[in-house]
Formats: sequence, C-alpha cells, structure tokens
Amino acid sequence: MSDTAVPARATFRADIAALRAIAVSAVIGGHFFPTWVSGGFVGVDVFFVLSGFLMTQIIVTGLDEGRFSLRRFYAMRATRIVPVLLAVCVTLLALGWCVLLPSEYATLAREILASLGFVSNLLYWRHRIGYFSPNAHDEWLLHTWSLAVEWQFYLLFPLFLLGVWRCAPRHRRAVVLASFVAGFAASLVLSVQRPDIAFFLLPARLWELLLGALIWLYPLTLPRRVALAATVIGHGVIVAGIVLIQPEAQWPGWLALLPTLGTLAVLYANRPLPLLRGRAVQGIGAISYSLYMWHWPALTLLYFLGQTQTVLPSIVTLAALIPLSIGSYFLLENRLRSALMRSVITPAALGAAVLLGLVIAVAVLALHGMVPGRAADLALRDRFVRHNAEVFFGPRVTYWRVCDRFEQQRLTGGEAIPAACTAGPSGGVFLWGDSHAGALYPALRAHIPARIPLDRVTSAGCMPGLDAVPSTPLCGRATAYALAAIARLRPHVVLIVMRKDQDQHHLPALTARLHRMGVAQVVILGPAIMWTSAPPRAIVRRHWTGVTAGPLWIADGSIDWIFRAQDAALKRQMRGVDATVISQADALCRGDRCLTRLAGGAMVQEQTQHPTLEGADFIVRTIVMPRLRPLLPAPDLDSRVRPRYPPAFAIGPAPR
Repeated sequence: MSDTAVPARATFRADIAALRAIAVSAVIGGHFFPTWVSGGFVGVDVFFVLSGFLMTQIIVTGLDEGRFSLRRFYAMRATRIVPVLLAVCVTLLALGWCVLLPSEYATLAREILASLGFVSNLLYWRHRIGYFSPNAHDEWLLHTWSLAVEWQFYLLFPLFLLGVWRCAPRHRRAVVLASFVAGFAASLVLSVQRPDIAFFLLPARLWELLLGALIWLYPLTLPRRVALAATVIGHGVIVAGIVLIQPEAQWPGWLALLPTLGTLAVLYANRPLPLLRGRAVQGIGAISYSLYMWHWPALTLLYFLGQTQTVLPSIVTLAALIPLSIGSYFLLENRLRSALMRSVITPAALGAAVLLGLVIAVAVLALHGMVPGRAADLALRDRFVRHNAEVFFGPRVTYWRVCDRFEQQRLTGGEAIPAACTAGPSGGVFLWGDSHAGALYPALRAHIPARIPLDRVTSAGCMPGLDAVPSTPLCGRATAYALAAIARLRPHVVLIVMRKDQDQHHLPALTARLHRMGVAQVVILGPAIMWTSAPPRAIVRRHWTGVTAGPLWIADGSIDWIFRAQDAALKRQMRGVDATVISQADALCRGDRCLTRLAGGAMVQEQTQHPTLEGADFIVRTIVMPRLRPLLPAPDLDSRVRPRYPPAFAIGPAPR
C-alpha cells in the first residue's frame, strides 16, 4: 500500500456520510430495540461532533476569506432544518386532532411551540422528561431536544468566533481549545451532580460541538497506513460505545469520550472503509436528518397503539420510514431548500409558515385542546386521565415526598429530611426505597399496628443496594444515610421497595449486612407492573368502559413484561438468602392480563406508574401485609411509646 498522504479537507467526504449513517442507525436502533442496542443514544454525540466540525468549516472559511455573512449563515441553517421540522409538526397537529385527548392535544401544542422555537430541550429538562422516563413515549417531539441544542449552538457560535477573530486573532485556536477544556470540565461535574442538566442543556454538550471545531482548527494529514488504522480504531470505538454503554451511565461524562474520540479519529483519518462506501450506507447518511426527524413520532404512534410487544410492527414501521425519509429528503431538504436559496420561495414565506404553525399551536394550547368538532366522549376520557395525573401532582400525595431526599433537593436545594422520618424508637419497621416506597408509606402506616414505629428513608430514582458506583452522588449519600439510620435505630424489620431492577443491586450482600447490623427480618418487595405508556392512557385508548367500571384485568400492548423477568431473576437471586421476597407480579397479573382498576373505578397505578392511594392500600392490604404481619415484632414492645410524625403524616386510623 502506498504511503501517500491523505488530504484532510475534501469537498465531499464519504466518511462523514458514513458516520451520519452509523449515528442515525444507532439512535433509531436504541429507540426501537433498546434491549439489543443499549447505547444507541451515543449516536447523538457523534452528530454533535460532526455539527461542530462542519459549522466551523463554514464559519472559519468565510472569515478567513472575508466573505462570512451572519445573515446568510442563519438562512442556510434555517432552510436546512426548518422545512422537515415544520412538516413533522403539521403532521402531528393533524394526527393529534384525530386521536388525542384534549389534554394530550394541548401538551402536543406545547411541544410544537417549544420545538419550532428551538427550546424543547429546556421544556423537557424543566418537566423532567427523558428517554428513560416511564412515560417518555407520550411525548411526540422528545427527540427535538438535540435539534434545539444544535440550533442554540448555531446562534451563538458564529458570534463567538466573530469576537475571537476580531479581538484575539493570534490566539483564536487557543481560545477555542480553552473553551473546549472548560466545557468538558463542566460536563464532567454536571454529569455527576445534575445529570438532567448535563443531558439536555447546551453548556454540558458544548464540548462535543467544540471538539468538532478543534478538528477543523487543528488539521492533520495522516499517512495512508496510519489513516487506515485510525479509521478502523475510530469506528470500533464508536461501535463499542453503542453496544456496551448502558442507559444508567452518567452522561455525557467520561464515557462520552468513546463516541466523540472515535469520531475524531475517523475525521482525521478521512479514509472511509470500503464497506461504508456502499450506496446503502451513503444513502442512509444522506437521509439521516429526515430519518431522525420522522422516526420518533412513528415510534410514539406504535406505543400509542400498543403495538410494541412484538418485533414485527417495529420492522414494518422501519420499512415504511425509509421511503418516507427519502421523499422528505428530496422534497423538503433538497427541492424546497433549493427553491428558498434561489428565492423562488422567499425566506419570508418560510417564516410565515412557521408563524402560522406557532399560531395554531398557541390556539390549541389556549383552548386546552378542546378543538370544536372532535368526538364528544373525549372530554370524559380526558377528565379520567387528568384526574389520575392530579393524583400524583396534586396535594393528596405531597406528604409522601416529605422524607424523600431527592424531592427535598429538588424543592429546597438541600437533602435534609425531617428528623421525624427516622425518629424511632428502635425495634420497629424501617421502610427504605425509591419514590415507590414513599407512595406505599401511607397504606403501610395505616395497616401496621400503631404501637410499631414505621421509619423511612426514600429517594426518588435511587435503588437501595451496595452498588460500587451509585447512579448519582445523591443516591450514594441516600444509601449511606439510610444505613446510618438503620444502625442507629436497629429496626426489627427492614422493608425494601423499589420500582424495578431489584436483581441488579447486590441485595443478597445487603441482606447479610443488615443482619450483621442486628436487623431480624429483611423483606423485599418485587418490581411493580411496568408500562411503556401511562396506565390511564392505555385504559382510555383501548379499554374504555366508563369511569365507574369495576375491577378490570386487561391484556395490553403497553404492559412492559420485563418486570416479570426481573421478578423471576430476583427470586432466583434470593434463593437460600435469609430474606422474604414478596412478588407483586404474581398477585397483580394472571397470564397476559394485569389488574389496572379496582372496585369503584380507582386505578391501581396513576399517570407516572406509582400506585394511587387506593392502589397502595390494595397492594399493602392484600399483597404485603399477609407476608409482613407474621414478621412484625412481638406485642411486648412498650405500647406507650409512639413515634413522632409531623401532622402531614397522619393517614387515618391504624388497626391495633
């Protein structure tokens, strides 16, 4: 093989098209087949590096040649991005008018406003909605968060470079390099301390875009053999990230170096592998933006219809996405963009179309989704869904957040919980878990005899266990706090409750440690029923029989049966361990049907998949207490001693 150097800057680069194909395939694969493509979300990080590289090329070349125009730059970005985005929003407005409840339609309108304003990342961050949230697939435009981050970068970065070129022309590369280092340091800190900010907001993502900028500002020309090695290693590192990185990773932290440095190696090599030069790969790279924009609404529609339990609907949907994206690419990305750039269609016309979309979305939002001419019973169904949302977000359950360290941090900025949460005295029951433990607390307090203290430490999103590396520092501190409280109180029973993944947190080792600390009984509640969409929405979409219908066992495509596998894994793991495992799956599901509503119409689980007050009472009374009651401390505990709880903890009379 010749050692002739490969030019680092070419007009068309097949390696970039291939990287786009890999990135969009990773993202779509991770969304449609999360079990098989666990780290598909790293494709977005590849896109960020590519965007930084390409935008820097455009801006710096224009500045160096004295022909850079902010107006033209923004116009080119808008004509590249807006037509497809607008088409997606208009399509969803039409679809929503046909199938969505009024409150859902209003929520969609809010999403459209945020997306067309390129602030949807702020919307989803503020409302704590992410790809791994229980009800992520109720958000039709969730994927536009990355588009918002890129657009914010497009707005600010040329202004930044203009300032650097004018004020520090001799040190311009060093200034960008220093900004990259500062951004990377901020990302590392935020990924640990505030993962929500790190994932969604530009400050924590800026370093990835600036890494792409540095690749252009610090060009390298590699010998062919070195370039070949770099491209093989780079692609291998990217694929390793896609396959190996898990959703629980602190992101974008150190692990984000895998896809970003892999992209760096490929861009510097500028030598696409023969396998990636084929028409299919290059074609996917060409339509990657349209594919990305249409895939999430298509997947959300699958979840809306409850068609995600088998692979076939996903395969059919993916097959349909290809011609749709090809048409979108040629009609919206190419022809319409060309017409705009040639002034056949003026930018003002595009702006007017966007403004019209915004006005329609505002109108829908102002009407709370109650658009005239829609089905009459939608309002009744909507009240049912909104009621079950208010069950969680309203004042009825604020008391079970009192002893939640995560909620205290979110609400007050500190993690301290009231001393009454662990007031003792010793020898009682200690409830430890995530927000699902907090949701069960009122019913536990009502059914455990009042003579027995019920202390608790909960933290939303934090699973009890002995993880070597907790998911967040807050979770690590919550575990340490709970263990310290248990050591001080020496409860007779420790009840561990968490929504899922009980088999992944070293519970046998935790059980042994608790016994060494003097705990007589360790009780573990198995995973809750999991859903890919909010249970009330599944009811009104496919099983509507009226608000006052009796108990309802349903088989539905939005039931995520992974909880049954986790329940079985927990039982296997705890076999032979001195602990009591209580299965919710065995009690709440029969075959392919699960209990969703109780007598009188109350839901077992509400909008965020936590148990309702009625559901918690049912779970505790019929599932937990029959196994827990024989394990409670003997009645010789001094009945005159009462645990001290703030008034908000009073849930009603407790049987004695």
